[in-house]
Amino acid sequence: MDNKKQLKSVSFKCKGCGSDLKFDPTSQNLKCLSCGNIQKLEKKSDFAKHDISEIKQGEHQKWKDTQKVLKCETCGAEIILHGLEFSGVCPYCNSSYVTQKDCLPDIVPDAVIPFCFDEVEAEKRFKNQLKRKFYVPMSCKKNVKPQNIKGVYIPAFSFDANIKAKYSGTLRTTNNENEVQYFNISGTHSKVCHDVLIENSSKITQKSLKKILPYNMEFSIKFLEGFVMGYVVEHYEDAFNDCLKAAQEEMKEKVKREILSQYSYDSVREFSMKCDFSNQKYQYNIVPIYQMNFSHKNKNYNVIMNGQTGKIGGKFPVSIFKVLLTIFGWILIIALIVYLTTIS
Repeated sequence: MDNKKQLKSVSFKCKGCGSDLKFDPTSQNLKCLSCGNIQKLEKKSDFAKHDISEIKQGEHQKWKDTQKVLKCETCGAEIILHGLEFSGVCPYCNSSYVTQKDCLPDIVPDAVIPFCFDEVEAEKRFKNQLKRKFYVPMSCKKNVKPQNIKGVYIPAFSFDANIKAKYSGTLRTTNNENEVQYFNISGTHSKVCHDVLIENSSKITQKSLKKILPYNMEFSIKFLEGFVMGYVVEHYEDAFNDCLKAAQEEMKEKVKREILSQYSYDSVREFSMKCDFSNQKYQYNIVPIYQMNFSHKNKNYNVIMNGQTGKIGGKFPVSIFKVLLTIFGWILIIALIVYLTTIS
């Protein structure tokens, strides 16, 4: 699998005036950029998940009618255009597209989660969420204005599996007399995991994606090019097996948390677990994010937003005063607890 990232945009024409159509998040249909005419999109949810073995067989339909490939010289993003060049700048670094290359094939996604709101609404949601972040300085909350808001569909594989785990370990606890004790645990545990989402983007890491999760996978729609009209679609970056391993590790963590939740303990001294996976299935999805940035005190901050729920993630400015206030508050609480323990 090619490690270079490849992005796509496609174009259809209005039946009324012949102008370009773009997906409209408000109506969940296509909308003419000139006359505003709405063209309905067929929405299907009858897509099937694939068995893990299918990825080795290459039984995927290729994306058709690729016209040209443009490469961003600044960050290396490769943009595959199908007639509608919706933007003159790279969605990742804002540089101009340069250097036309040979056409490249791609694989059609199984499902898409469409954008549920437009750029104007994205700005409103960003400001509202920023106001609820306690440690962000008040001056930032009042004056911030997000810029360069761009909608991008990123690739993500979702995985299902049945898991049977055999575990053993040693946990630490403290009794009513404040005596430290250790006890051994062992047993088996079964779990069924659904839709464990693993990003496959060259720019969005799994850590960043987790900050804006979850996506409601129940609203996934069978992929149709109309849903990405006017948006960038990034091609998968990593090998499929790397995504599978990442999904299995996340599933193991879920199993471990469920196992430990059965016990009352202070800390884990030792823990080992062996997991057997069965009935493993996958689905190739594209999910919507908005990218944006803002400045505060001459420093630039990059933010991503879940294009379905509006949840934001990224780094934000921090008020030192509020941090110190929190630390001082915890010191007072601890001191009060120690004092009450001493006099009792």
